[in-house]
Amino acid sequence: MNEQELIERMAEELSMADVLELRIAPLEAFRLAGLLQLATRHPAISEDNRRAALWFVAHVKAHLAEFGALTHVLQMGDDPRHDKFRDVG
Repeated sequence: MNEQELIERMAEELSMADVLELRIAPLEAFRLAGLLQLATRHPAISEDNRRAALWFVAHVKAHLAEFGALTHVLQMGDDPRHDKFRDVG
């Protein structure tokens, strides 16, 4: 199967799959949002993938909106000047 055939097959399979319902702990959602914020700045990201990432980040922001420190850090994540590459646990 060549690349184009694989892409077509994936699209077909995705159209047949059930909706994925996801339950995720707030910490893991926060971590994924941060990773996706970084990923959106990669020069090779496609516009479709950027939109999907930003959709997820927006939902995490809305879910955590009542929490000031989390909201502040998620907003900082939109600004590349705050990118830091260290493990925080």
